[in-house]
Amino acid sequence: MTDQVRIRLLGGFSVAVGDRPVPAGAWRLRKARTLLKLLCLAPGHRLHRDQLYDLLWPDLDRTAAANNLHQALYALRRALGAAGAPGDTVVLRDDLVLLAPGGGVRIDLDDFETAARRAYDSGKPADYRTALALGEKDLLPEDRYEAWASEAAEALPARRTTLRLGWGEALEREGRASEAVEVLRALIGDDPLHEPAYRALMRVLAEAGRRGEALAVYEGLRNVFREETGSDPDPQTRRLYRVLLADSVEVPEPQARSPGRRHAGSSRRRLPAPATPLIGRERETAEVEQMLGRSGLFTLTGAGGCGKTRLALAVAARRGDDFRDGAYFVDLAGLAEPDLVPEAVATALDIQLPPYGGGRDALIAQLGEREMLLVLDNCEHLIDACAALASQIIARCPGVLVLATSREALRSYGERTFRVPSLSLPDPHRLPPMAELGRFASVRLF
Repeated sequence: MTDQVRIRLLGGFSVAVGDRPVPAGAWRLRKARTLLKLLCLAPGHRLHRDQLYDLLWPDLDRTAAANNLHQALYALRRALGAAGAPGDTVVLRDDLVLLAPGGGVRIDLDDFETAARRAYDSGKPADYRTALALGEKDLLPEDRYEAWASEAAEALPARRTTLRLGWGEALEREGRASEAVEVLRALIGDDPLHEPAYRALMRVLAEAGRRGEALAVYEGLRNVFREETGSDPDPQTRRLYRVLLADSVEVPEPQARSPGRRHAGSSRRRLPAPATPLIGRERETAEVEQMLGRSGLFTLTGAGGCGKTRLALAVAARRGDDFRDGAYFVDLAGLAEPDLVPEAVATALDIQLPPYGGGRDALIAQLGEREMLLVLDNCEHLIDACAALASQIIARCPGVLVLATSREALRSYGERTFRVPSLSLPDPHRLPPMAELGRFASVRLF
């Protein structure tokens, strides 16, 4: 039984028959090695003699090229035979040069392609990992500057990238979020402009409850694109970003309009559903409702966790139907880049902004004819950007009222503020009877 011929292309060319490598001195002609490499790379491992003439001897006439081909074939058979390969490993048949038409040759690049197809078909992380291990080395590094090798050599990194993306997505499907994040971050580190990897990473992070990190991934991609290409990410990536921005907004079924009221229920269609009822804020809600509308910008301030967002939602739900276009909620907590504030607002309002700059002016232009209550939540880390946007809305959009929440005032022109106090607590040194504890809002919330 003849030993199998094993040909290695990845990481450097070598040939062995069983355990016997073809000696370096056996290759009498360089073109003989090149001929074998071309056959290994060709579909079906076969090439027409005219193709070989053009690839190996483009400057010779057909007769001279044919003579050179026969010499190269003879030298190739002798080199393989020196390690024990049969004479029919490479044959010329009906103008076709064939590599191992009867089998008996194994090529590492074929093994890699087979493993890659298996990974695509199975979708299993282990299969992706196996394929990547087989294809981790570069193709024929000694021939990297040869025109005939460049196409295959350039395709290999792209195939590895596709496999790495598939590996990350396979880990995501199995619920192995931390491993998927590690794989996708490494891919992005090696290929900073690979948008599908950014989208996959954004999805994994969002599904793992790390929405802020997912939004930051988009901002990083956006910065890289603007620095490297002067453009923004493609529409598919921007659409995913808008979905993540609007993740907290629930959209129930449309409700019937009540007689005499415009857009009844509109505020509830654009506001997140509170997880818990509002407790102990009856007085504050009434005060804010009464003061709302005395200026174009009204800001609820107070310490973190004091209930600013919940109070703003309660007021917006009660007052949103007073506006022709209802009330809209914009959560800025996960945003890190100030210049993305207009885009976040546009996403919540389902407004399309131009892909290349001018977002704030375009947003203001489209808000000019609207009548609505706009809630900007968690502005404290984007004070300047929120203040700049609010000031333009006040100046150019008379029908829009901005209700903001922030740990500190925006300090924008015309702003009115209301400091949200902490919930009332009983005196720990003079606790009332158990039956009376319920009158304290903090106790009821607990």
